[in-house]
Amino acid sequence: MKMKGILAVLILAGAIAILLWMIQSKPGETIQKQVESFSTVKAKTTRINMLTLQREIISYLSSYGKIPEDLQQMISARALFTEVNDAWGNPIDYDRISDMSFKLVSAGGDREFNTTDDIVLEY
Repeated sequence: MKMKGILAVLILAGAIAILLWMIQSKPGETIQKQVESFSTVKAKTTRINMLTLQREIISYLSSYGKIPEDLQQMISARALFTEVNDAWGNPIDYDRISDMSFKLVSAGGDREFNTTDDIVLEY
């Protein structure tokens, strides 16, 4: 009976040791993963904000027959109800291409336009 108790304790201790070894990470690795996750969430939030802004611009198009010259024109017409900044707090760039097309650009996490992390939405 004592052997079974000792064996159970050893198995339990081994399982705990394996579990701790599996969840243990290198120092700094957890922080890096959190930063990467935070950046991913910010990029997704920015994309959602940009899609909402795109829908509002398309709604403006259906009401006025053309794309606004700039976002200020939408604000003046009281047709803008969404955030015009990205998740990093920087303004989303609005580029009117024609009466029927436009481009929205977020500079992304590095806060510089024309880099690989820019988020671009075209219509």
